[in-house]
Amino acid sequence: MSNKRKLDSQNEDHARSNSKRLRALHDEKLILAPVFEDLASDAEEVRLDTALTLIQMCKDNSGSGKEPSYASAEPTIARLVRGLCSSRKSARHGFFIALVEVLRLFKTSSELKQGCLDLVQDNTTPSDGSTGQERRNYLLGRMSAFTAIIHSKLFFNGSEAQSARFESLVKSMAECSTQSPWLLEQFGTILCQTIEVLVADRAPSRWFEILTKVLVEQNLAKTPIGIAVWVQIASKAPSAKLPKNVWKHRDPFCGSELQNSIAVMKRSRGQTTSENGLDTSSLMSGARQVLPSFAWQVVIKHLSAPISAAGACQNTNKPGEKRFLNFWNEAVDKNFFSDLASHEKRQLGFKIFQSQLKSSNGHTLRSMLSPNLINCLANQSARPDRYLHATAQHVLKSLIDSAHDRPQQCSVMLDVLLCDVTGGFDERSCSRTVESILLCGLSDSNSTDDVLRSLTRNFDDCINLPAPDALKKRRMIANTLTSVVRRCVDQLNEEPWQQRCVKACLDFLSTKAYEPHIESTKVNSPGTTPGESVAQEAFVNFLANIASKGAENHQNIITNTCKDLCSLLASHEHRSERSREALRWCQTNMAKLTSTGDATPLAVYPFLFSLVILSLAEDPEESLTTLEDLKEVFMKQEPDQEDFDVMIDMLLSYTSHSSILYRRLAMQGFQRISPRLGSNGLQTLLDVLGKRENLSGKQDLEQEVPDGEGSDHSSAVGDSVERNTEPHIEIDSSDSDVEEASASSVSSPDSKAEEDDDTTELDDFNRALAATLRTSNKADPDAGSDSNSDSSMDDEQMLAIEPQLAEMFRERLAKDDNVPRRKQSGGEKKRAQAAARRDILDFKNRVLDMLETYLTRSPGATTALQVAAPMLRLVRTTGSTQLRDKTARVLRSWMEKARKRGVPAFVTKIQSTESNDVLAAITGWDILDGVHDETLALPFSYLHSHLCSSVSLFICRCAVKSAEQEADKDAAVRKRMKRLVKRYDETKDEARNQDRHQILESSFWREFEAWRAEVSKSR
Repeated sequence: MSNKRKLDSQNEDHARSNSKRLRALHDEKLILAPVFEDLASDAEEVRLDTALTLIQMCKDNSGSGKEPSYASAEPTIARLVRGLCSSRKSARHGFFIALVEVLRLFKTSSELKQGCLDLVQDNTTPSDGSTGQERRNYLLGRMSAFTAIIHSKLFFNGSEAQSARFESLVKSMAECSTQSPWLLEQFGTILCQTIEVLVADRAPSRWFEILTKVLVEQNLAKTPIGIAVWVQIASKAPSAKLPKNVWKHRDPFCGSELQNSIAVMKRSRGQTTSENGLDTSSLMSGARQVLPSFAWQVVIKHLSAPISAAGACQNTNKPGEKRFLNFWNEAVDKNFFSDLASHEKRQLGFKIFQSQLKSSNGHTLRSMLSPNLINCLANQSARPDRYLHATAQHVLKSLIDSAHDRPQQCSVMLDVLLCDVTGGFDERSCSRTVESILLCGLSDSNSTDDVLRSLTRNFDDCINLPAPDALKKRRMIANTLTSVVRRCVDQLNEEPWQQRCVKACLDFLSTKAYEPHIESTKVNSPGTTPGESVAQEAFVNFLANIASKGAENHQNIITNTCKDLCSLLASHEHRSERSREALRWCQTNMAKLTSTGDATPLAVYPFLFSLVILSLAEDPEESLTTLEDLKEVFMKQEPDQEDFDVMIDMLLSYTSHSSILYRRLAMQGFQRISPRLGSNGLQTLLDVLGKRENLSGKQDLEQEVPDGEGSDHSSAVGDSVERNTEPHIEIDSSDSDVEEASASSVSSPDSKAEEDDDTTELDDFNRALAATLRTSNKADPDAGSDSNSDSSMDDEQMLAIEPQLAEMFRERLAKDDNVPRRKQSGGEKKRAQAAARRDILDFKNRVLDMLETYLTRSPGATTALQVAAPMLRLVRTTGSTQLRDKTARVLRSWMEKARKRGVPAFVTKIQSTESNDVLAAITGWDILDGVHDETLALPFSYLHSHLCSSVSLFICRCAVKSAEQEADKDAAVRKRMKRLVKRYDETKDEARNQDRHQILESSFWREFEAWRAEVSKSR
């Protein structure tokens, strides 16, 4: 009994101790449970704080001042390893950080180093009945645990035992990676990170050699990850001995191995090659590859490094730049962007290009922008329905962002993108990529010169292309520059780089437009080559766009540009001495011009000088006379009214130019000088409005262009196809019956006169020809055809007169090009009449704009009443509804402004003066007579009749208002009212005599009687 009781007591004590231990373990698990729960939190701060708490708990288990024992921490490490196999929330992130820190805490423990790998294997081995998802989680957990061991540097103390354990670790990782292709990708990434850690810790060479040894043993050396690890070791640890018989010269990118390495890199992810050359298809994945292998980034970075850094590979047979070009063309361009490449491959290629864009230098970027890549980008981004449209747009945005961050590479991008002669990259891709890159390059002061040199190279290289391709490429460059200027001009005052961009573009185009080049064949005539013509057109477009803004700083840009252009043209030796002397005079005197603002009429000089210089650049010989007029006016210290009239005539001639730049500058110059518009200058403008809107009116207008403007400006009035033209005025055929009748009524005399002129010119030519040939046939109809023939002339005499005959026929062909040499058909005559009408209406519209400017700025000017009758006549006779309505609007607006700001003076007698005051050349009574005569003119329209009534009453108010300024104002008002009533009665009598019932029934008389009663009542 005693033995039995003794044994029972011992069992009770053992059970009691086991229960205490179980309760302690249970309590510890209860304490750690919330810690492990928080390690899987989605919040990064919570995970980090929990990891710190766990580490502190591991330290506290061994007491203060003692190193924690592995036995006490083994359950915690095992739990952390199992947590890496969980896909709950962010468990892998939190447990990975905690495991790394716990392993570092016990890295001096020999027990941990011996049993660490076995611990990982035991806790990450799936059971036999595990599903595919469970097996995947366990494999990921095992690879993450191995990665945590590497990050903790548990085996990096340099001993032999540690190197053996490190080799076992790498082999275990390699065996795990062969289970799935995505694990193989992760394995390669971990090895590259391991190399970085080893290099930072200055580990011995045998650690690097272990990595390559394991890759060779596992048949992974000739895979993308094997090449990535190989080049990493070769560049980071050049002292390490790489295995033999893998790559020739131990360099996978040497001359003989380059193609083999390219073939390896082109394989699908996870595809390896065994020793017998067969693919291990067990690693092939049926899923779509979304991201390219990390090996691409490692290999491209290795090849794009400078030769001094990339030369770590022994016995490199090719220069680094050429080797990179060959690799990119074969492995990337022809693989991912070929015509037969799938959408998946092209998307991977785009991602490879994007990943290397930020780290590329100028040489590698030029190679990366390969032809197939450019074509694929343009095609995919052109239309939204393309499969990779969004990806291509993202790549283009990355390209622009790279240009913005590193503007020194803009010139390289432009060199490649501007080589596209099939329509321009921006046009093909429906984007503004080239424009944005150009803007980024010009906005940086350090890269502006490189960008301009790139533009110059591409512009000049067009000489080697076929004519159509060269013209297309030059236009593409010019259009891109024009778009850049438009974007800068709109916000010219905000940033200084915008002015720098505008100036750089203008300097480039002015040089290409007016500087002689190699391809010039006519050195005495600038602008004869296609390149110069395109540049001149773009240069004028630039200035026209700037002139459209009208601000003072925009005008300063135009003035400074014309100064630079003047200096450029004056230095050309191919120009005549007279032209160069004129340019030098302009250059000297433009430097004296100062900004006088809009308040003084002398502010017109910058516009006149700019117009003259532009004219000299286009046609120097025809513009020299205009320059003489400008010299005569400019050299006077105080210009008189005649000088201002000369300036207005010059501006009017430039208003008729076919280029919108000339017209805009002329209009802006007229705005400055309009307060000094005299009676003669105003009459010149009004004469244009009175021209007939047909071919004869156009010819009359060309003959009356002021002297000194030459054929360059006068012929521009008749250009049916204008450069940079504004929309033509619409012609209402229903309102042009009067003009049709007028044109038909004068067609017969005109045609007879033309026939007489032709006969006279032909007689003169025959007489000159007969004198040259020594014949007596002098236009005598009775003379025989063989009298005084030249049959007696020998060969020497014929050769002697041949130059004279050639000169005579050349003069004959060049004379009067406007006169047709054959009888025109009915369709040709109609087209000529329509073109002439359109041209004359356009010119009238511009002159009307000038009159509107004058009447708006000076509604109460002394000469303002002079416009009344001519503008009413234009309302009645024009065949354009648009022009008629515009004229009526200008008249109403002028009268309204004059009532508010002061009506014009009613001049009763013309006075002569020697001062510079602007005086009227016609009395107010004559103006009123013209308005009343216009009231009775045919054809009748209610718009015209109502305007005549309004204008006549306005003139009557001016007469009464002026009479109130006299000494005896009551007598003066009664006298003028009596004369006004008499004039209205005379008009009524004339209307009765002409049986004009429409005039008699209109409101013309009723409005006057109402105004007369109002005046009488007010007095």
